[in-house]
Amino acid sequence: MGLRNGQRTIITAATKDVPDISIPWFRISESNPAEHDESCLTRIHTVPSDITESLMSNMTLELRKQTKVFKEFVQTWFRYSRDTIASPLEPDKIDLPESATKWLKYIKEMNKVALLQLDLKTTKEYTWSQREITKSGDSLSNLIEFGIQRNKFACSVINALVDELKMASTAGKCRTLIIIDGFNAFTSSITHIKDENHTYVPPERISITSTFLSSVDYNWCNGAAILTVDKRANKDRKDSDYPTYLLGKKGFELLDPFLPICVENYSLDEFKTILEYYKDRKWIKNISDKGQRELELLSNKNPHQLWTLCKPLY
Repeated sequence: MGLRNGQRTIITAATKDVPDISIPWFRISESNPAEHDESCLTRIHTVPSDITESLMSNMTLELRKQTKVFKEFVQTWFRYSRDTIASPLEPDKIDLPESATKWLKYIKEMNKVALLQLDLKTTKEYTWSQREITKSGDSLSNLIEFGIQRNKFACSVINALVDELKMASTAGKCRTLIIIDGFNAFTSSITHIKDENHTYVPPERISITSTFLSSVDYNWCNGAAILTVDKRANKDRKDSDYPTYLLGKKGFELLDPFLPICVENYSLDEFKTILEYYKDRKWIKNISDKGQRELELLSNKNPHQLWTLCKPLY
């Protein structure tokens, strides 16, 4: 979603490019946001398929279902992980090897061109076991591949990768953009993940939590971080949408100072655009003007509430 002067253009990531002929009024043919102007506001543009196809392997089940309906893709992660093991390298910590492996595959695919061109190297030796070592001077591509092939160590590889990228950025070898959706999951008091006693554990017990908290620390430069906070990312804080509440004191102080950006509910024009998009995708059918008005009032034009209300209308 692109923001401009408090308004936005709306993105769909299609598995197939939308043809340039017979484009409905709520769509635009230009897929490059840099080329958009004010006439593009409140209308939908499509991310090219060559970009979205590289991301398809890292989708949740719910998003896969949405893709079948809408031919689009959105990325979320770090919720409801079922793959928990005791960390082999960090005592009393829990690893999420399957989720970590998927994340490494995602990073590998997303950054394959940059990894090839920059040819970044590790700055120290990493010992994973008595027989498995990543030597200093090995490529970050090989480090990532090791984590994918040996998912037992995937979480520890993520920790090493983040540290190496921070050092490479500080040294001016690259520029790193950190993007995390639902960052407040790392700062909540409890998670959806259970230990061997079937007890919900706090984020501190999960090994990769410290890694991603470190990724937004102020001990490196030549990069940026874009984070979102979301009530759905918290198990215990759901009464407010304000960052101070969702992040908690510890999380807020970790990020402070930061530039807050409030993402408002849909405007009336955006609401109409999304309903037309749902109709076009056959997600809602035969809805009257009165029915549309009812959806507007019930959802208060909130994107997630509108999506939830429209589910039974299919």
